[in-house]
Amino acid sequence: MYVPRGKLLALVAFILAASMVTATGAFTSVKADRTAEVKVTGDEDAFLGLEANEEKGYAKNEGGTLGLYLSENADIKGSGQGVNPEAVTTIDNVFTITNQGAQEVSVRLDYQSAGDTVTFYDSDSGKPINGNSISPGEEINVGIEVDTTGYEYSGNGAESLIKGNDGGEVTVIAESDEKAAGGPDSGSSGNGGSSSGE
Repeated sequence: MYVPRGKLLALVAFILAASMVTATGAFTSVKADRTAEVKVTGDEDAFLGLEANEEKGYAKNEGGTLGLYLSENADIKGSGQGVNPEAVTTIDNVFTITNQGAQEVSVRLDYQSAGDTVTFYDSDSGKPINGNSISPGEEINVGIEVDTTGYEYSGNGAESLIKGNDGGEVTVIAESDEKAAGGPDSGSSGNGGSSSGE
């Protein structure tokens, strides 16, 4: 079949152009260097800020992490070593949780309390902290209630009412509302950190 030279050149040009269009969508690899910076900072300055109320003396920011002490290690005037047996002890504003990130988060505290004696609550509302939402820049003033009524006290004062390694652990968990509701991870939710408690 005879094809005029002009049409043949046009056909070849079209085939070459089509193959080039097809080839531009595929590549074998790309390597691109970008700046990345991840810093570890103390609990007070982290995206989820955890700051002791030093006036109370039952929480301390030491070495960048928050510790809770309702024990002989409390930084208080006096020689008290713990809470009373068969009593309800309530302490407002022990420490503060602040959302220093960019989106609303849901905050809860995970811990094991002997005999369900210890409760962490919002000092402003008096309600337990269990999925409290805080917007960027907002904070929760955390109080602690210890109810030892009916608790079998051993009498030696050595046991911690919060269980875990090294006397006890409280894990502060903050999740974006999307993740807390079972949605996709937006990348800004996370574990706010663990605090020791005695």
